[in-house]
Amino acid sequence: MQEMRSFKILSKQKLDLGILVGRYRDVGNAYLRAGVLTIDDRNGLTFHIDPTASEAPFKDYEPEQLARLRALVGRPAVALLQSESSPMINLALSRFPVDGVFIENEHRVIFTVKEIQRRQQLGQDWENVGKA
Repeated sequence: MQEMRSFKILSKQKLDLGILVGRYRDVGNAYLRAGVLTIDDRNGLTFHIDPTASEAPFKDYEPEQLARLRALVGRPAVALLQSESSPMINLALSRFPVDGVFIENEHRVIFTVKEIQRRQQLGQDWENVGKA
């Protein structure tokens, strides 16, 4: 079993998880429970979008990192996109709203959802950009 991976979703407005449920219904079982959106695909893979997962999402940021983030998004609404499967992460992001939504990979590189979708179409990596 692979390790759970988490990516920050940074958005100018709080995500409407009810709308997102509809975007994933054809993938498998899509449901909201305790404020968390979960999608279980037909192959037993899962991803979660959890707007409640992070109490202080920027507490370990350096001041210049925080300034760059705020220049992009202001004071973002934060959620976590979590899965053990890179294909599920990519599936989640392929159907994500593109306006005003950014994704931070595990190496603190921030992408627009549109840029991630472009990279996906070109077969380019985004998850490991910035890895030392």
